[in-house]
Amino acid sequence: MPIYFLQVGGAVWTIFLFFFVFAVPAVIIGITLFVLLTRNKKNRAVWGNVARSLNFNMPQPKQLQMFGEMGGSKINVAIRVERSYTGEHTRVKFFTYCTSEFRHPLRFLLDISTVKSYVPGSSTFKIGQANFDKAFDAKCYDANVLSRLLLSDFPSDKTQNLFGDLMWAKQTAGTIRVTDKSVYIERSGQVSDENALRQMIEVTAHLSKRFEAARKSFPLTDWETNLINSWKKFADQNSLVFNADYFQIQGIFRGAPVFVELETGDGKWQTEIKLKFPQNLAIGFKLMPENSVHKALTYLGVQDIEAGIKQFDDLFIVKANNVEAAKWKLQPDLCTKLIAINNNASTIAIDDSEFSVVYNSVLGDPQILKETLDAISSASGMLIR
Repeated sequence: MPIYFLQVGGAVWTIFLFFFVFAVPAVIIGITLFVLLTRNKKNRAVWGNVARSLNFNMPQPKQLQMFGEMGGSKINVAIRVERSYTGEHTRVKFFTYCTSEFRHPLRFLLDISTVKSYVPGSSTFKIGQANFDKAFDAKCYDANVLSRLLLSDFPSDKTQNLFGDLMWAKQTAGTIRVTDKSVYIERSGQVSDENALRQMIEVTAHLSKRFEAARKSFPLTDWETNLINSWKKFADQNSLVFNADYFQIQGIFRGAPVFVELETGDGKWQTEIKLKFPQNLAIGFKLMPENSVHKALTYLGVQDIEAGIKQFDDLFIVKANNVEAAKWKLQPDLCTKLIAINNNASTIAIDDSEFSVVYNSVLGDPQILKETLDAISSASGMLIR
């Protein structure tokens, strides 16, 4: 074979390899980017039209996110991205979701979801409606309360009760979840149809309004009535204001604004107490519970402010812009009080303006509630001195 043919053949083969190794993937990537950019531009236009028609706000016009109010419910719509990894390959999936936060918790330990739970030992209740029980997992602090909530005659322009509302919503929504704090609806992909997007928002707003209205009309149980009497007594004794509709106490306690509320979280009853400092610390102070993630970061060299008291330093993360001022505030008597408060609390958080404590229980006894507030108030006084 002539030498020049081998040379030409080698050059052709080199060009061939270059084309398939570099040029073809580049073309594919370019086409993919062009398609994505074109689709995103179209989606943004659709979302912009819906936002304008509903008087919603899109804070970043180039991002698919909007928020606003419908029927008294505050709505947030955005895109969620889910990534999964298989070997060297990454798979990306998009979901459009819409949420509405309740103005006040429903206080049912409620968790109704179309995402079926397969966790061993997870307890869900049946309401005796085959279609619902097959489609939804439902949790509540009491099976009878759940049935009464969903099946009681409670007509609207859509259905006769909350059971009907949820079945109606499921006709168009991929995922539905209603908890004590919010309504969440999700559909697969980036919703780019104006009618479908508007429908998601309307369904979310409808469910939110219905569950809030049901909570207001739902009869109180004996334990709720007892708690109302107990907290009202405490409020009267300490010149505070008690809101029986929302189980809230607020006012001035020991010279500082306080707020107490019955909450739910992680499937538990919670009492949340917040105390606002009369004056801002103004040092960028942050105190929060220690956790396993932070311990790993500390092992890698991330340092925090330490008080020099091992039990305190093991329990809490402390950060501040003014390190010296923060160290000065972490006197042994304050650290001892914070350790004592933490012994009964689920979580503690302190910043420049507020001391927040959550207890995984109902602090119903007036004396216990007063002792708890006294301890928090005393520790706060040490911080702002």
